Amino acid sequence: MAKYIVIGIIAGLAAAALYATVATGSMMAIVLFYIAPLPLFIAGLGWGSIAALCGGIAGSAALAIIVDPKLGAVFALTVALAPVILSHLALKSRKLGDADEPSAQTTEWYPEGHLVMWTAGLAIVLVAATLLLTGIGPDQLKDLLSDMMKRMGELDTRQPSPINPEVQAQMKTFIGGASLFIPAISASVWIIATLVNLLIAAKILSGSGRSVRDWAPFRNLTLPPSTGLALGLALICAVLVSGILGLVAKTAAMALATVTAILGLATFHYMVHDNPMRMMMLTGVYVLIFAFTGFGVLPLIALAIAEMVFGLRARKARANHTT
Repeated sequence: MAKYIVIGIIAGLAAAALYATVATGSMMAIVLFYIAPLPLFIAGLGWGSIAALCGGIAGSAALAIIVDPKLGAVFALTVALAPVILSHLALKSRKLGDADEPSAQTTEWYPEGHLVMWTAGLAIVLVAATLLLTGIGPDQLKDLLSDMMKRMGELDTRQPSPINPEVQAQMKTFIGGASLFIPAISASVWIIATLVNLLIAAKILSGSGRSVRDWAPFRNLTLPPSTGLALGLALICAVLVSGILGLVAKTAAMALATVTAILGLATFHYMVHDNPMRMMMLTGVYVLIFAFTGFGVLPLIALAIAEMVFGLRARKARANHTT
């Protein structure tokens, strides 16, 4: 146990160091900022959630003492919380088969799709708690975005030209609309970053022979059956509800849309798995996602919905079996 605690503390201090690099403002610092949870995920998945918990406490305490107590609290919630919870869940398992014949039993691990949904749930809870506790609403976000754009304009050393009133009105409309989606986009980015760190940690541990559990191929990822219904309800609330609760509803809708798109991507991986043009097709999809961002994932969401409704992968598996 002492060894696990030491490993966790080292991982937590490494995560805190990565997290603190964002203060430098460089592009590399942003990359390091987003991989800050990686050491904690490695500790949690390789040595247990207690190691991740000790690391989270150590990292938070280091930042609170050396930098600022508020930064330590933010680190605990946005960086350390997910590795602790997801590592605990990922290492849960149960034995299947005849209890009288241990050699014939198989181990069923906590489903990867449930880990994805937990990640979305954590993102929604964190954003909702932040909005409700701070009282930040659409007006405050609009002012924040306006100030950010004003500062960016002040950094431009060129002589500013008079702004056309029509352009100014369009900018105000854009700011008013974009500000409504700041929390939702933040949640989506957090979900993707968290899952990428989880995936990298699992790959590192598998490659080093330290992996505790077996991981199913990404193409076999499934989500709970209620995901589609939850997404539909969240979209309805996002349209009908306003104010802070409206921001929370939009965040929930974006988070659920993100994990649905991930299911769509997994489905696409499955459908092209045995295709000779697989690599070219996958490259095209990823280029589409990175080039068009939000619009690029819409086909994946549609594919995920088709998978949930019609069972595309099961149909393909049956067709392959019959042939």
